[in-house]
Amino acid sequence: MKLLFLIIMAGALAFDSNAKNTRAENTLQGETSSMETSKTTKRVSQILFQSENDIAAWRRVNDSVMGGVSRSSMTNEGQYGVFSGTLSLDNNGGFASVRRLWTPTEKVPNTELGTKGKLTLKVKGDGQYYQLRFRTNRYLDGVSYASGFQTKANEVTEHSFDLNDFVPVWRGRQLRNVEALAWEDIVQIGIMITQKQEGPFKLMIDSVSLELH
Repeated sequence: MKLLFLIIMAGALAFDSNAKNTRAENTLQGETSSMETSKTTKRVSQILFQSENDIAAWRRVNDSVMGGVSRSSMTNEGQYGVFSGTLSLDNNGGFASVRRLWTPTEKVPNTELGTKGKLTLKVKGDGQYYQLRFRTNRYLDGVSYASGFQTKANEVTEHSFDLNDFVPVWRGRQLRNVEALAWEDIVQIGIMITQKQEGPFKLMIDSVSLELH
């Protein structure tokens, strides 16, 4: 009986030891997976709207440059940057926008640059349709790379974009034979409302983030 008891106890101890080793291996694998994820996905730049300097970086560019009378502004409301105003179709107008200088990859080594990335825009909307725009120079006019997003009234939503979502446009017309956008070429970022959505608008922007893979 004693011999049988010793055999059973030895088996139990061996099983417990194997189980602990298995759990340790699984834990290590989980930690390794998390580390790999953090290595392969890295946030390289983020725009917030929590200070006066954050807001002051944005400037208005409305249809007044073409004779229109639409109005817009960028202000601060808690954690949000608030792009608001009134869109008018008078005098052949019909767009309002804000933009700022932004070079999201300026601190990223050239060896880490690539086409794979995701830009996330977090907003609280008003149910209207907006455009996210990029420019590859500091000029007021010229080619933009645009992608639209639909908001929901009084709801916080996140909108994700990759490079293929942006098409080259100029004054409302899509362009052909234009070089494709690359993250490292971005110099300006803008938000625009157009599409003849006449009347008041208000888009509350929480953050803009770029992650590279």
